[in-house]
Amino acid sequence: MNNSPKIHTESTLNTNLNELAHGLVREMAMACRKVAIYGASHPVSSKAVEKPFFAFVKLFEFKRLVSLNLERGNLFAMNVRLKESVFTEEIIRYLQILEVDALLFRPQMSMTDLSRFIGRFVLRVSRTDQSQILSTYLKQSGIDTIEVNSRLAFELFENSPRFRGDIEGDFSVHNIAMRQMGESLKSLAKIQAGGESVLESLGIDFSYDVVRYLLPEKVALLQLEDIQNELLSTLEKLKRDVPDSEETVTIKAHFSSLWKLLDYHPQRDQIISAVERLMGDNQFIANVAQESGDSVSAIKFESRDQIDQILRKCLESDQRLMPTRQLVDAFKRLMRTGQKGKATETLELLMDILGSTEVVERGRALGLLVSMVESIDLLSDTTVFENLITRISTGLNSNTESFEYSEIIWRVLEKCLVSRRYDLVARLSIMIGNHKYVEEGVTVYDSFAIKKVIENINRQNIISAMIDDLIVSDSETAGYIRDALISVGGEQVALGLSQIISHPARHVRQLALKILAELGKDTLTVFSRVLTDDAMFERGSNRNELADAKWYVIRNSIFILGQIKDPEGIVPLRLRINDHDVRVRREIVSTLEKIGGEDACDMLIFMAEDSDKAVRESAVIAVGLTGNEDFAPMLINTMKRQPSIAKRGIAALGRLGGENSREFLSQLLKDDDFLSEMTEGGSSREELRLAAVTALGRIGDKASIEKLREFKSSMSIAQKVLSRSSIHKVVNEILSRH
Repeated sequence: MNNSPKIHTESTLNTNLNELAHGLVREMAMACRKVAIYGASHPVSSKAVEKPFFAFVKLFEFKRLVSLNLERGNLFAMNVRLKESVFTEEIIRYLQILEVDALLFRPQMSMTDLSRFIGRFVLRVSRTDQSQILSTYLKQSGIDTIEVNSRLAFELFENSPRFRGDIEGDFSVHNIAMRQMGESLKSLAKIQAGGESVLESLGIDFSYDVVRYLLPEKVALLQLEDIQNELLSTLEKLKRDVPDSEETVTIKAHFSSLWKLLDYHPQRDQIISAVERLMGDNQFIANVAQESGDSVSAIKFESRDQIDQILRKCLESDQRLMPTRQLVDAFKRLMRTGQKGKATETLELLMDILGSTEVVERGRALGLLVSMVESIDLLSDTTVFENLITRISTGLNSNTESFEYSEIIWRVLEKCLVSRRYDLVARLSIMIGNHKYVEEGVTVYDSFAIKKVIENINRQNIISAMIDDLIVSDSETAGYIRDALISVGGEQVALGLSQIISHPARHVRQLALKILAELGKDTLTVFSRVLTDDAMFERGSNRNELADAKWYVIRNSIFILGQIKDPEGIVPLRLRINDHDVRVRREIVSTLEKIGGEDACDMLIFMAEDSDKAVRESAVIAVGLTGNEDFAPMLINTMKRQPSIAKRGIAALGRLGGENSREFLSQLLKDDDFLSEMTEGGSSREELRLAAVTALGRIGDKASIEKLREFKSSMSIAQKVLSRSSIHKVVNEILSRH
């Protein structure tokens, strides 16, 4: 089994260990059941063992050790108490038979090791025979990757936080690992100094890659006073202790580790200042700090004057002879020694030069800025980097940017993209997006620099990488990527998103559709292209329905046009209102309803005569939802030609209102011959009368209510008493409200 890989993304750290723990036990139980039935050497058993093995592989991406513990009838996996199930009962039963309370698995475990372990785990043997004890069997078999009732297995269980997997909670790798790392400064200092070798002694079973990734975040959460007091306390001990004694060596090592932790703390400068005051007049303490490798007081790094001199030399030299490396080293040294204010000041000076009229100076400044940006550590130097972004924004807002701005903005963005710092990518993208706008369908940029940056981002490989990360990211990161894609915009973004609108994961589809809805004309262009491509609508002979692969793309393309609600989206829809696939026509009706307007309603009127009843009725309902009485004459004309939509059409007229609707509805109530003509669509006279009464009531104006009163007066006593419908009752209810 391979060693665990490095952790590269925050989404990886959001992996739910509770789910993995339950999955591991489930697969273990199934494998045990099959091995117990078929025997360890049977092919069915060998295949069954693969599943728990790969569950272990997944866990060893995060864990150095995986434990199973039994306490008071409860099964724990990696200190997560598991829900009661047939699977946990299966494992508990074997553990109790073998009198095993703790199992520990190491990442070096092979599938053969696991297979032999399970084969012996389920074997019924005499518990009185010492040679048959499980731990003895493993030892005799040379299997040292699985431990039974070992001291380490019990210590990890006793000394690490426990979690209840049977209730709601945060079971992410991030949360549980942070809990295991604890709050002790001494422990964190040991991790910093000792690396992976100290994890076991600290009761941490996560891989060093996970712990190392989280260490800066853990240190950043510590209180300034706690770190400061620990450093000062350590220095006081050194002042009192005998130089070169064994105790002094130990204290020096602790001090050195603590000092290195400061690089991860956001208030590093304040802590250093406080410690510096104590060290000021004590040469011994200064030497200790020097030996630790990074003291501000003991070792005088480049002063402000010195870095200014290096910068001046760079700006005055021929570009090929600039001491760029020397300046970058001095810049990095500034940040390591807590002089981040000066580091920011240096970057701002170079940004100022980018706004000058001197082309040569701008070129030199750009080269230096690019080198310095590359040297910034986004983890520990975030403040300096964010200050640079703020300075870039200031230059853009004041319209002082030059052509060179496009290059430095792109380099900053590129660094964020490579590091997957999508929070900063979103910030930069929004900032850039604020300097472009669409005018009469044409994208206009505030400057050539802005246009160049957007062109750099809007490349297939960049957009594809962002969309790939969008799919696998947690909700917070996905939100940042969404903001960035919307701000950048462009057909490349819309085209990239079009590839995932049929993604198997529902949340991915929804997110893609939401972003596309914000892209406006770019989305319209891409998806109109899909709907005008005849190849997309090709199908086998004598087949009405499109193949699923094509249908899903076409369905989503039509849906997206409804989401952006651009009237120009009607143009490609017109080409497909007679498509043989009824699903296409139904989707078009739904989209036309969302787009609205006269052109959309004109198409809906035509589709009210569709060969499919559901399409006809949906189109009529959509016309009614517009609430525009100007469409009533067209709808009435269609109803007369297509009586099958009469019932839905009458209801739609009630929503449209107006004189034309009112007169048509009134005619239905008082003209039996006309009413009979409208029943040819399959509705009864009674149904149409009731629909007309309801529609007039919905219109509800004075003239409509008067028509209802006239209708009531015209009804004979026999009609009122013997009518099988509820017309008389509905009329009375409406009139009572008016």
